[in-house]
Amino acid sequence: MKLSENIRNHRIKEGLTQEQLARMLSVSTQTVSKWERDLVLPDVLIMSRLALLFHTTTDALLGTDEQRCRSVEKKVRQKSAQLCRKGKKEEAWTLLYESVCQNPAAYGLCVTLLQLTYHERLCSAERVGKLFTPMALLEQACTKYSLVMAARRYMIRICAACNEESIRARVGEYYQKLPSLRDARESYARYVMQGEKLQKQAARTTYTAMSIAEAAYRDILPDDAPPKLRLMRCRASVTLWRTVLGEDYAGYYESELCRAYLLLARQQRLMGLDTEAAESMTHFFTLVRRQLRYVSEPCSVPLSPWIDTPDPPQYPSALHMSCHMMAELLLDESGVYAPYRRTLRELYDRCGALCKD
Repeated sequence: MKLSENIRNHRIKEGLTQEQLARMLSVSTQTVSKWERDLVLPDVLIMSRLALLFHTTTDALLGTDEQRCRSVEKKVRQKSAQLCRKGKKEEAWTLLYESVCQNPAAYGLCVTLLQLTYHERLCSAERVGKLFTPMALLEQACTKYSLVMAARRYMIRICAACNEESIRARVGEYYQKLPSLRDARESYARYVMQGEKLQKQAARTTYTAMSIAEAAYRDILPDDAPPKLRLMRCRASVTLWRTVLGEDYAGYYESELCRAYLLLARQQRLMGLDTEAAESMTHFFTLVRRQLRYVSEPCSVPLSPWIDTPDPPQYPSALHMSCHMMAELLLDESGVYAPYRRTLRELYDRCGALCKD
């Protein structure tokens, strides 16, 4: 990494602006900007002050330390791989651990050590206990986001595989540091949750993932997309929401499935697929009737065990949304939904009696 990039990364890590750094070093803001744009280099005295300020070394700032670490990492990896091929996994682990201790800035080597620990099941309490110090250093000093996240994911699995209760208790510490779906945080929920709590977390994760996928698929369609492509998108949307909600249960996000069926029916009607459109509308009407039945008789419809619904259950709001959807269809002048106006009117009137506004 270049000196300019190192200065910028360390400045941001310390929470300093260019103006603040310039004042601390008694230089102009323009000078700091030129350093970070690789237009000029700091002089020797400034380099020493920068190293002290950023709690690092001049070699690390210049990138020579990183080059040395890469060379060390390559040699140690090759030697440890040879030991593993000979079945000497414990010796390979010791080699990697000692190399990490001797080269604390070799963060890639630390991740390699964690990989070997987990995949070769070398998760004894003694070994795992030794990993916390280099792991803490990596989290504190490493500026490579991908390495830090990879190390945290391995520490979750290593701690969970350890027999020592005090070590297993630290799983949650690393789990909380994984920022949601971007780093597959929820894939590791099983290491910190069990039973109903895990099921509810899985439900939230599934909904989020499906929602993102559905929205992304919808947004990539251009305005002039061909009918067949639009039909495929509508069918995919229905499939996504049915996957989230399940076949036999209704839940908090049922309105999304209702909307997906209406859009599918519309596209099928526009393409002359009247039989398929009627089937899609039948699914929509079934969902609305179930919402009506639940609001009238709350115990008559099972709620999905996979959806974490607040108390009281959310059927009233789902019915409210369906009422608005049907109002829009009844006002639609395109004629697309004309064959279903009678049923729409009947259900809308029943919904209207329960949805006062």
